[in-house]
Amino acid sequence: MNLNCLVIFFLLIGVVQIANCTTCAPNICELVDCPNVSLELCKGPNKMIKKDPCGCCNICYTYLNEGETCSDKNMNSNSGCKLGLVCENGRCNKNC
Repeated sequence: MNLNCLVIFFLLIGVVQIANCTTCAPNICELVDCPNVSLELCKGPNKMIKKDPCGCCNICYTYLNEGETCSDKNMNSNSGCKLGLVCENGRCNKNC
């Protein structure tokens, strides 16, 4: 494998790791181009507009009911369990 391919491979791995990171760099919002999220685009049961994890952009967030599929590893998701529920083993369950 040539050196250029190896360098590109490791750069791509770094980008994926940064994208999955929940830590927000200083002034990151200055670099982000936020999509337009309006009430018209974010309507339906259990939906609301809220800020992304870094507070840069509005996102259409969906609150999940008990038993619905959730991601307990992805903090950058556009959905999460409703209040009183926790994501365990990929499902929203009551928080005992």
